[in-house]
Amino acid sequence: MKHYENVAAGIIGEFPDGDYAIEYKTIFGVRSEQFKLKFEKDRSNLHELKLCVDDLSPELRAKTSALFIDLLKDDEEIVIDYSFSGCFASGKESMIIKKHRGIYYILYKETKRKLLDKEVSALRDMELELRNLRKADYGCTTNSKTTVTYKSASISFSEPCGYWEGYYRIKGILELE
Repeated sequence: MKHYENVAAGIIGEFPDGDYAIEYKTIFGVRSEQFKLKFEKDRSNLHELKLCVDDLSPELRAKTSALFIDLLKDDEEIVIDYSFSGCFASGKESMIIKKHRGIYYILYKETKRKLLDKEVSALRDMELELRNLRKADYGCTTNSKTTVTYKSASISFSEPCGYWEGYYRIKGILELE
C-alpha cells in the first residue's frame, strides 16, 4: 500500500487499477472511505470522488447515544440557545423543543407548532453533529456559540464564522424566518 498526501487532481491518472482507501479530515474528525478504481486502456475517462465533509460517518452515528431529544419525556423541554458577535453586530436567540402527550413542539419567538417527524430527525442530526464537532483550525472576527440544554445537562460549541452553522441550517429546515 502506498501513502499519498495532499494529492493534486492531475496525479490521479497515475494510479493503477485497484482497491483504495482515502482518509480525510472533516469538521467531525478523521473519516475513511473505501473505493475501487478501474481505468480504461487509454486512461481518458475521468473519475470523480465526492467526499462528505459535512456529514457524520456511520461510525460516529452509531457510537453517539443518549441524545437529549430521545431522552425528552412529556412536559419536558430542550432549550437551544444561539449567540453571535462580530465587529458590527451581535445578538442572541433561543428556541424550545417541548414534548407533550408524545408529540414534539417548537416554540420560537411567536411560533408554536407541532414538529413533523422529519423535523425531529433533523434536530436529532443537529445534536449528533454538535456532539461530534472538532475545534476549528482558524479564527475569525465573527464568532457564534450554540448551546443545547436538557435539564441540568448541556452541550455547546463555539465556532468562527462559516465553520458549522448548524443553528442556521436547523432554522431553515424548521422554516423559522
